[in-house]
Amino acid sequence: MQNDVSNRSEKDAIASSPPTTAPQASNPAPNPSPRARVSPPVKPPLPGEAPPLLLDVHATARALGVPKKTVGNWNRSGRLPMPIRIGSRLYFWRADELAAWVRSGCPSRLRWETMKGVRR
Repeated sequence: MQNDVSNRSEKDAIASSPPTTAPQASNPAPNPSPRARVSPPVKPPLPGEAPPLLLDVHATARALGVPKKTVGNWNRSGRLPMPIRIGSRLYFWRADELAAWVRSGCPSRLRWETMKGVRR
């Protein structure tokens, strides 16, 4: 019985003691991984220079403010408008279509194609 009482008082002492915290690192902001990088914003065209008609994966990522891997994922999942494919590995998106797609609320590819069909 004595043993039970002493065990309870030890448990009470442990439960009432303040929790210990681990020491904080000197650099609280970890370096972002290369996969988490967002492309820099699109630079406007120079005066007298026409804006690009087609955007590659890098330019599309910059325009949308997402990593280029996200553009590839969205394209494969049918979330972006249909790209123009040149060769077996090059994808381009029409700049004006991407702008209209964003203004429409970024619908899925199927819905976007339906919406485009209604407007014509």
